[in-house]
Amino acid sequence: MKLVSGNWIGLWPRYGVQRRALSVGRTVTAELEDVIQRQALKNDPAQKQIAKKLDDLLNPSMFSRWNPFQQNGLYIHGTVGTGKSLLLDCFFRAGIVSDSRRFRRVHFHDFMLDVHKKLRNHRLVDVASILAEESNVLCFDEFQGTLN
Repeated sequence: MKLVSGNWIGLWPRYGVQRRALSVGRTVTAELEDVIQRQALKNDPAQKQIAKKLDDLLNPSMFSRWNPFQQNGLYIHGTVGTGKSLLLDCFFRAGIVSDSRRFRRVHFHDFMLDVHKKLRNHRLVDVASILAEESNVLCFDEFQGTLN
């Protein structure tokens, strides 16, 4: 699994992790530790390194004002079964209780279907405004790209 600084991050619920009440200020690292202990998963140093980077994204100053020269997200990629979606699960759970920002987690394909549906009735600039109004933090899972 690799981490690339950028403007994206992605995940989706699975692993049989039960939803539960979390304390405010919960970190991605703490969520990951809980999942590892409850599920008896292998301790993976790469996952812990990425979890710490995800913790940084929960810092409110990251979203106080957008800066194109500041890291605004993460793109996590790797082979099947390396824990990418697990990390997104942890980020999403920690994020929705740690602050009031609106988090949206969606498969990239479903997100694009939603965009195209909105484009039937609205101009592109209006769709962008609608999407920005719906969520402050957008988490993509199952984002697929190709390299040339």
